[in-house]
Amino acid sequence: TRRAQSRRKQLEKMKIIEKPVGDEKSASFSFDIERQSGNDVSIAEDVAVGYDENKPLIRNIRFRITRGESIALVGPNGIGKSTLLKAIVNKLPLQSGHFRYGSNVQIGYYDQNQADLSS
Repeated sequence: TRRAQSRRKQLEKMKIIEKPVGDEKSASFSFDIERQSGNDVSIAEDVAVGYDENKPLIRNIRFRITRGESIALVGPNGIGKSTLLKAIVNKLPLQSGHFRYGSNVQIGYYDQNQADLSS
């Protein structure tokens, strides 16, 4: 089609630029385990989090994480994944509900902006 041919010509005229070397951003860290936790690592019951008291980003969150499990928070931008993590590590108060850690649980949190490392 004409449209495809036009686009092809535009692409052929474009200057190819090389990927910068040494600008890769990667994180490498580890958290030492001092004592093994109990079977329950963390439990959330009817949790709501957000920045506006009258309008939580997410609500009615319930979960139980047990020792040995891996979890992932997946979803589109702006739905409250980072906000929930901030509440879990006590950087933001819960709007409602309860959250508790199991015995011998110590939190290691690496901020998404890679500026705030605490354990």
